[in-house]
Amino acid sequence: MRNEEAICERLLAAAGHQGPFKLTPIVGGRNNRVSRVQRGENSFLLKSFFHSADDPRDRYGAETRFYNFVDRNQIAQTPKLAATSHNDKAILMEFIEGSRVRPEDIGPDEFRAAFDFAIALNSNVSGVSKLSAASEACFSLSAYCDLLDNRITRLANLTSDTAALKFIHQELVPKWSATREQLCPADTRNADFDLLNSERVVSPSDFGFHNCIRQQDGSLIFYDFEYAGLDDPAKLICDFFCQVDVPVPATFLDEALDEFGRHLDRREALEIRVRTLMPIIQLKWCCILLNEFLDTDAARRTFAGSSANAAAREYQLTKARDALRQVN
Repeated sequence: MRNEEAICERLLAAAGHQGPFKLTPIVGGRNNRVSRVQRGENSFLLKSFFHSADDPRDRYGAETRFYNFVDRNQIAQTPKLAATSHNDKAILMEFIEGSRVRPEDIGPDEFRAAFDFAIALNSNVSGVSKLSAASEACFSLSAYCDLLDNRITRLANLTSDTAALKFIHQELVPKWSATREQLCPADTRNADFDLLNSERVVSPSDFGFHNCIRQQDGSLIFYDFEYAGLDDPAKLICDFFCQVDVPVPATFLDEALDEFGRHLDRREALEIRVRTLMPIIQLKWCCILLNEFLDTDAARRTFAGSSANAAAREYQLTKARDALRQVN
């Protein structure tokens, strides 16, 4: 019996389901191994998380803590968790039937559904203390600057592709240097920009319509919470508008500030943070697009059933160039 089948059998048993099942891999992911599980009339999704000494982030822990938080607070718009296995670094959840959301599908109803979910995560909830900081959470301007410094340095040191290196050194680094000097000069710490513990919010992280399924009744289900946790509300908004797979029209930004700012009771302060951070987050997404060139990420791609090839890397480099042109 293959390892994935053994993991699935253990999780099904933990969820109270015995007997034969069919396991069908779902291709397309780049970080983890995902399969559809059919056991009689019941459909599940099996997600096995990549873990490595080279990447200390606890994706399994972050996702299971988030789903437990959602379940505890009876928040809709996510799949239901059926079983988990810490030893296997795997979870079993309900399989959501539906269709992907396309960029041309995003309108006022879709936007409101997304931010209704974000607001529900922060409305009269319990169990927040059990959540850890979101992946790459930042609570000061200097932390955001350090994050970009580290990402760009990592790319420059671990990338061997000539075209990618040329883009990094001749376009990305100069743009970041100018942005950094404007936002966070060396002689100013910007302590007024630091975020208090009470101002942090529960964030799905990697939040957007790229991690969303539309059900037959039109309702939206969000998934993939392996980076979730406590974070800066401005970063939640910036990431939502900067993710590139299913871009969100910038025309919704003011409404996002209105909706979330009104709920948090600090609309003006939130807008200042968002406007300040937006170019930093845009540059972060340029770096994310270039992860395809990192040799250290190859093992994760292989684990997920995909691989980086020349065509994929060229495509990501083109997207990174396009994304850099959006930075202002």
